[in-house]
Amino acid sequence: MIYGAANPVHADLHYGVVVVKSNTWPGALSFFSNGRWSSVYLGDGLKYEDHCYYPVSPPCLMSDPAERPTCQEVSTF
Repeated sequence: MIYGAANPVHADLHYGVVVVKSNTWPGALSFFSNGRWSSVYLGDGLKYEDHCYYPVSPPCLMSDPAERPTCQEVSTF
């Protein structure tokens, strides 16, 4: 019997997991377990920035121009 193994029946299996997190793309994770790599991305597609981003408000809309006066249509009846 092997002592110190997590599962004595399957002593050659390892249940450790290595997780790698990206500092550039928050939400990008890669992990390694049982000889296989997998990756997952749960983010909004924006790179990490050390300062907060606040978009500039659009300028105020201009008022509508004054309408030109119109004339009655000439009827040919």
